[in-house]
Amino acid sequence: GATIESDALASLVFRASLVKDTLPDADESCYLAFHLPRNLIHGSKNINHGDPLAGGAETNHSNPPHLLRIRVFPFHNDVALRLWEAGASLAEFFLENASMVAGKDVIELGAGVGFTGLVVAGCCKASTICLTDYTEPCRLNLEHNLKLNEAWLSYWGFPSERISQVRTSTPGEMLQRLFSKYRYDGVFI
Repeated sequence: GATIESDALASLVFRASLVKDTLPDADESCYLAFHLPRNLIHGSKNINHGDPLAGGAETNHSNPPHLLRIRVFPFHNDVALRLWEAGASLAEFFLENASMVAGKDVIELGAGVGFTGLVVAGCCKASTICLTDYTEPCRLNLEHNLKLNEAWLSYWGFPSERISQVRTSTPGEMLQRLFSKYRYDGVFI
């Protein structure tokens, strides 16, 4: 078979082989916080974007409801436990084009940490959103991030019960389950 000539690479491959179907140690995580002012949302004429914090009022609690907080595991081998530039760029695109998803049912394929889906749900006023991914650590972390952001969703007027999760063992099974379960005319992201 193939040999690994770098000790650092061999160590990384060995550590990756030890990864179980559980969430990594919480000490390996960190939190990212995002303030998304309502006056920056574009692309929908029928959404009220008034921001009560725009006048400078700030709250002093440890988890202010206007901050979107995302737990990530930047050093873990599961790519679904990180925030990727593509996800942030997609969220930014929908902030600029909120009318594309406003009032629609949305399915996010490969939601990872849930950042893009949460932005689409709260800021862009999707009707419902289904976040999908296929690893158990991802599902557990996504569940954590959804719970963590219930106040943030409420701040944006989005009921947290309109968000659902689907976990499958492979991406193909994910698509098969979604297409067989839903008669879908919404938006896939």
